[in-house]
Amino acid sequence: MRTIQITLHNVRRSPALSARIRDLGERLENLWAEMIHCRVSVAQEAGPGPRGRLYTVTVNVRLPARDLTATGQDADDVYLAVREAFDSMRRQLHEAAPTRRPVGRPPSTKTAPSEPVPS
Repeated sequence: MRTIQITLHNVRRSPALSARIRDLGERLENLWAEMIHCRVSVAQEAGPGPRGRLYTVTVNVRLPARDLTATGQDADDVYLAVREAFDSMRRQLHEAAPTRRPVGRPPSTKTAPSEPVPS
């Protein structure tokens, strides 16, 4: 994977938030090295009341054979929403792991030599 694309909607750019998202994205890359890209969208939506706000984090990961999407939401704490979204993506990657193509040489198709037939 080359880089993690981070998009913020109604959220101030924070070096700490960007660093946390990049760290979690690199951890995902360690699980699945064939990851093509990772896009993270962080949005803050206004809610009822003076402190009402909802953070929604969406993580999109493209693999060679499929695309995965995970979402996390939390009121008042963007870091909890980030963690929830990345935990959900990690679970999806673990579920997709059995369908992964093995890396390296395919197993040999030769069979063991049979016993000689007595004449």
